[in-house]
Amino acid sequence: MKQILIPLVSLSALVACDMNGDAGTEGSGLWSIRYKSAEEQITYFTLKCEKYGYEQNTDAMRDCVADEMRNID
Repeated sequence: MKQILIPLVSLSALVACDMNGDAGTEGSGLWSIRYKSAEEQITYFTLKCEKYGYEQNTDAMRDCVADEMRNID
């Protein structure tokens, strides 16, 4: 059992890191705790929604950002 458990825990730790090696992948629950500033979170999700095709200062963008923030893993 230990032969399986140790690699599994190690792999889980690697997967749970962002691109800089910090804990919590971008957009995850741990990431949102690490970045406590609401402005940073809104900026992150606004850029994400822009990639989806939403335009700035629209109701659709506001809804997209709100949905993304609610759906943090």
